[in-house]
Amino acid sequence: MHGSSGEVSWFLAQLDADHAAARAASGLPEGEPLRIHAQVVGYAVHAPVGSSPTKATVHLLSRGAGPDGGEVLVSVPVTVVWEGGDWRLGVPPGGRWPGEPVSGTGGYTLFADDDAGGAG
Repeated sequence: MHGSSGEVSWFLAQLDADHAAARAASGLPEGEPLRIHAQVVGYAVHAPVGSSPTKATVHLLSRGAGPDGGEVLVSVPVTVVWEGGDWRLGVPPGGRWPGEPVSGTGGYTLFADDDAGGAG
């Protein structure tokens, strides 16, 4: 992860708290996996203009169940930073990645064998 040590520690604690709350709400017994019904099906990369970018935004396209029971596509922008010879995930502002519903897969590179449910 990329961020100050305080930001990273705070974010990881937030993830643990969110997981604990989701587990408690699920009613699953301890040891049973908490299932999240969403799948990352594609991506789009937005890198800064320049010959040597050190920061980029990757929009992850995920497919999951919508509130009405149908499928929904959501784009989640995540920031990655080149640091120490590798890309590192940036701590999201406020500890949450903002997802935006999208109507189709145009502009995204889909992972092999996935047509995002035909929503193109």
